[in-house]
Amino acid sequence: GMKRRAVLGVDVGTSKVAAVLLLLRQRRGGNEPPDVLRCVSRPYDFPHHHDDAPARREGRFEVDAERLLEFTMDLVAELVRGTEEEVACVGVTGQMHGVVVLARDTGAVLTPLVTWQDQRCAEEPGFLARLCRATGHDLCTGFGCATLAWARAHDAMPAGAETGAVVACTVMDALVARLCGGEVVMDDANAASFGLYDGRARDWDCSAALAAGVPPALLPRVVSAGTPAGTLAPPAAARLGLRAGTPVCTATGDFQAALLASLANVDSDVALNLGTGGQVAVVLPSSTQVPAHMRESGRAYEFRPFPRHRVAVTAATLCAGAAWAWLASSARSWALALGAGSLPEEAHIYARLDTLGLAYLDDWAAGRVSQPPYFGVHLLGERHDPSMRGRIDGISLENAGPGAMAAAVARGIARALREQLPPAALEGRTRVVASGGAARRSALLRRAAAEEFGLPLHLCGVGEEAAVGAALLAEQMFGID
Repeated sequence: GMKRRAVLGVDVGTSKVAAVLLLLRQRRGGNEPPDVLRCVSRPYDFPHHHDDAPARREGRFEVDAERLLEFTMDLVAELVRGTEEEVACVGVTGQMHGVVVLARDTGAVLTPLVTWQDQRCAEEPGFLARLCRATGHDLCTGFGCATLAWARAHDAMPAGAETGAVVACTVMDALVARLCGGEVVMDDANAASFGLYDGRARDWDCSAALAAGVPPALLPRVVSAGTPAGTLAPPAAARLGLRAGTPVCTATGDFQAALLASLANVDSDVALNLGTGGQVAVVLPSSTQVPAHMRESGRAYEFRPFPRHRVAVTAATLCAGAAWAWLASSARSWALALGAGSLPEEAHIYARLDTLGLAYLDDWAAGRVSQPPYFGVHLLGERHDPSMRGRIDGISLENAGPGAMAAAVARGIARALREQLPPAALEGRTRVVASGGAARRSALLRRAAAEEFGLPLHLCGVGEEAAVGAALLAEQMFGID
């Protein structure tokens, strides 16, 4: 009989690589979850070893990109080996912002991958501020173009940067080039995450690149998200156990891919991710006018390109699950300091705070207790304002017990995200789709979010959202859906 057809999705993450096979649907219904046939996920740790320096300098995040690409190819080959299905197309995603440099003709890896977590641009007082002034773009440390500007300023630019003999890209673009054996291309979502991208022109801002000391010849050609990158070249196909000529989608960022997987309806859903940090995102209609600079200084939200010529508006807080963890560890340390003997482990404290917080919200709704305090959760500062700190307002004699404080922290996390979005972004939205470990574990966080946004909340049932989203984008691209 005919073999069932599947779509392969690969996610080159910051600490793990995941690959999934989805059953190819001829016509996927709007709310049907994707049918995941197989999934493998494996953590990695491949620090780049400098010959002349310790492997990990404080604040430097460098990964051996060649090892990471090989590890990813091995993982995909393992996934494919155990499958009966015929793979119809391939989608790729991964960690955004980071940069690796390849030889343009062979795709050989020439530098380590400097990831989004890298702090070198923030080490030197004034470096980023000067760069932002010179380019007119709001760059953060860890953005590919900021890292390249740093390399230029420190005579560390790879040879061939001026002539176009080498090309800078994200690690997922490097994987796609290895799969297709062709030109390195970057989609607009990844280009925007690199910095120095012009959202209106849908291309690099070349005058800004020159001002930063980044030769435009070093940057790859930019294409729209969800367009073909090429087809699987014979060497890669043989290694993975796939058919040469299988179409491969241009890589897109893990932010965009995870949204594609978690939102059943991009026009009416609000995406809320609560992990250690938190993000909220809304995909706007394609008619939305996007500012030329996707990021503007001093503004808490940003615009990001999204497949099918759309745009997502997103806001983040560094402290979501982290604020919740702070409450649990504070409660524990108070109890110990005041002489409580043996205390239950963390997990029990979390569960207890959850129960107490939910009960307090019930009591407040019934008018039995006063409003919980206002809790500003910015314990770690925020990207747009690192000097921000947490605060508690509105404490009375009654509302500072554990239940009230648990409710206050949960509401504060949800409020921090809602307040940063432009209000117009939430018009016409009918539900919140929540994902991330903190959202999965805490019913109190879910309830506080539903109340704060004034919308019903649905917990996203998809695991490995980024890899699944990459597969869905590839499926859309080939019009196979």
